[in-house]
Amino acid sequence: MLIRKEFPRPDSQLNVLKRYLHVLALIQNQKDSVDWNSQNLATMLYTDETGDPITDKMVRDYIRNSLKKELGIDVKTVKGGRRTGLNQEIDRDLLPSIVSVYSLFVSSDVSRDNIIKRHIKAHGEEALWILARIYFAAIQGHPVSFDYESRSEKKIKRYTVKPYHIVFRGNNLYLACGNLETGKDVLFIIPKIQPCSLKVSDDRFGTELRPSVDDLFSKSLGAFIGKKQKVVLRYSKTISHYITDIIDCVDPKIKDISGSGRFDFEASFEIADDLYLCKQLFTCGTQAEIVSPPSLRKMMAEKLKECLGVYEG
Repeated sequence: MLIRKEFPRPDSQLNVLKRYLHVLALIQNQKDSVDWNSQNLATMLYTDETGDPITDKMVRDYIRNSLKKELGIDVKTVKGGRRTGLNQEIDRDLLPSIVSVYSLFVSSDVSRDNIIKRHIKAHGEEALWILARIYFAAIQGHPVSFDYESRSEKKIKRYTVKPYHIVFRGNNLYLACGNLETGKDVLFIIPKIQPCSLKVSDDRFGTELRPSVDDLFSKSLGAFIGKKQKVVLRYSKTISHYITDIIDCVDPKIKDISGSGRFDFEASFEIADDLYLCKQLFTCGTQAEIVSPPSLRKMMAEKLKECLGVYEG
């Protein structure tokens, strides 16, 4: 078994990636009052590690081989110069990927860590394999099949799907895919896929029709994709920040209606996960009201009555 202390030296493992992203992050801001150079960058990197010292040459190699050659980032370096920086801004299409990877090294995501632990508990020795097989099946256009407990039928069924994306959303790790039986785009929780049941088909589907993650979740407040409906919601100024946090991701149209009644704002938007919205509004009391559609008002009323019934009994 490979354990942490048996990993190869840092120069041949993930620490190299971490180091050169540290360098890039530190030199990105040209307005920084610190004159970064290979010497003080090496000192800074070493504070994040234990072991052999990091040399000036290693930092220069990271800049030349990793930042310039691999990432194509134009770094300003002058031999003997006092300051190392960027000659131009990092490409806007590249920056999200860099920040996403770098954030894994410098931040703690407790929710994501817990999701990964559940995934490993469910799939053990297949934990990496199942992600890789789904990922490559998606980009190569191969359907996958697996056993999964049907929420409606409460029994294990075999599903065959067109895989689109692996997505961290809400509090789970999902496979966003197209169900070949129903023709609908759906989500499956990957840790709930039955162990040792994933199979990749030799058949092919057109990957050019694979929807983007943004398209799939464009009207989703949480972790749900499906039929969309227009909602009108009114709420008071007291909870406006709370409501904004909930609905901001679906691009609501908000207008000020203060002075026309007991509410201050009215928001119109489309969503796919109406039940999620109802759950978020439970704590708002009389400070918020679903105006339309009638079906969602009815759902909200029924859920409130169910909750009340528990405490009135």
